[in-house]
Amino acid sequence: MEAGCRTLLPDPVQLDPGDHRVRRSLRVPAPVSSSVIAYCQPLGGHLGTGSSAQAASSSTPKSKKRRRFGPRSVQGSSLGPGRGALTSASLPRCVATPCLGVRELQAWAWRLEADVPHEPLDGPGLANGHGFVLFKLLRQNMTKDEPMTDTKLIRKMLQFVGLMVTAVVFKERAKELLLYVKPYKNGCRCPHCGYRGTIKRVLSKKPRQWRDVTVCGWTVFLLYCPKEIVCRTHGRVQEEIPWAGPYARITYRLEYRVLVYAQLMTQKAAAQLLQMATSTFSDILHRTIERTRDGHRIRGLKAIGIDEVSYRKGHKYVTVVYDLDRSRVVWVGEGKKRSTIDVFFNDMLSDDQKKRIQWASCDMSDTFIGAIKAHCPNAKLVLDRFHILRALGEAADEIRKEQWRELSKAERQALKGLRWILFKHPSNRTAEEKRLLKSIRKSNNRIFRASVLKDEFDQFWGYKRESAARRFLKNWSTAALKSRLEPIRRFVRTLRRHMEDIITFIPSRLTNATSEGINRIIRMLKNRASGFRNVASFIDMIYLAVGDVDIPAQIPREFRVI
Repeated sequence: MEAGCRTLLPDPVQLDPGDHRVRRSLRVPAPVSSSVIAYCQPLGGHLGTGSSAQAASSSTPKSKKRRRFGPRSVQGSSLGPGRGALTSASLPRCVATPCLGVRELQAWAWRLEADVPHEPLDGPGLANGHGFVLFKLLRQNMTKDEPMTDTKLIRKMLQFVGLMVTAVVFKERAKELLLYVKPYKNGCRCPHCGYRGTIKRVLSKKPRQWRDVTVCGWTVFLLYCPKEIVCRTHGRVQEEIPWAGPYARITYRLEYRVLVYAQLMTQKAAAQLLQMATSTFSDILHRTIERTRDGHRIRGLKAIGIDEVSYRKGHKYVTVVYDLDRSRVVWVGEGKKRSTIDVFFNDMLSDDQKKRIQWASCDMSDTFIGAIKAHCPNAKLVLDRFHILRALGEAADEIRKEQWRELSKAERQALKGLRWILFKHPSNRTAEEKRLLKSIRKSNNRIFRASVLKDEFDQFWGYKRESAARRFLKNWSTAALKSRLEPIRRFVRTLRRHMEDIITFIPSRLTNATSEGINRIIRMLKNRASGFRNVASFIDMIYLAVGDVDIPAQIPREFRVI
């Protein structure tokens, strides 16, 4: 071995970049030995020994451009013709004069593989097509298993992003894992604008604590002392905490789990999985949803639907407003009075937004009809088809009940099962059900006339022109009034009072079917929880399940881990 060379490189085929001898030879500056020349010459290299190699490397002037990628001492060049080929200037200087470490070689190889732009390198190099051997050896060193510290192991296992673990404390009795952390490349940022500020002071000597997810029965807590910084725009503020929201005492990862679990199961079951009290789970859920929807503005509202939903016994209702175009809930309020719906129009919508609403659908409640006509001057009101048919079906069923009470026990057998036949659409009735209706024509003419009027009214929904539909309603109303059936006559009077709002269905074909479908999901949430004790929890679940904001998606992407 020549003088000045600390180790002898083995044969090129047996070269292991992870070997400690190679690491040592690359870290320490030394003249190039004959073994290096023997190794590089089969690859097409042209190297000298001693001062000649250093002179060759110093013949080309160094680049003065600022290095923007990788470590400060990394050097490399772009790929030549063909994938993986190196040009004559692409060999790093450490091959000619081994003065760089393995980490620099790793960064250089990473650039080479990812086609990242990097600075030109002066000095001798390899011929085209032969650099892949060296590149392969560098990649083997990058993927080779190496021992790591305990803090790095915990950071890898818990998949921490944007922070570094500085110390670890285990509390055996409390089953707690305390991790002292600090931001990594994203600290000292203003929470308002995101720009870096100047550190003014540490706010407290005692570190603040954030609860993270539970791992293998151990409750994980993150500890950190936030700093006060000076922002150029917002002055003195506390730095942004990358792993938690403002004023939160839990991390984004735990918030994401709470939101996802609340969508999939009851709050009691979710709290048991997360090893926390049900009241704590409910409070976390409420604060997270409230913080996410804080400042949310309703946009692009053109077609709305309004309906009420019961959330507990005792006639306890909430008023729900739907966006019929996107099939989402935009607002929920407690109660179903006029003052409740006025809160939505006055507090949630501007005057311009009210004018942009073109269509509105609701049931025949005077409360909702009056609010829509008062606040939405350009909206065309369409009374929901489902509620109109339900009112007509209830009128026909009331006639059936009156006749049922007057009949004897033997005569009632002929009307058994007639209730559900009356509610069916004529096209959905079987042949046996049609024969039963015809059989009561002589025995019970009142029920038969009510069924005929109900079936005739279904023809209204098939009209295409408003004039023909209006003419049909007038003729049908006249016939219904002459039927001498008081429940039907009451329905006709209601129909004539809302005639114009029913006719608007013909050009728009707008229904509250979207609202009823969402109401079904809301009722499933209520039944799964066996009711809600307070209306705030019920409203939170509505916003989480069918709200116009995808609340779990508002958590930063790197913290959406289950």
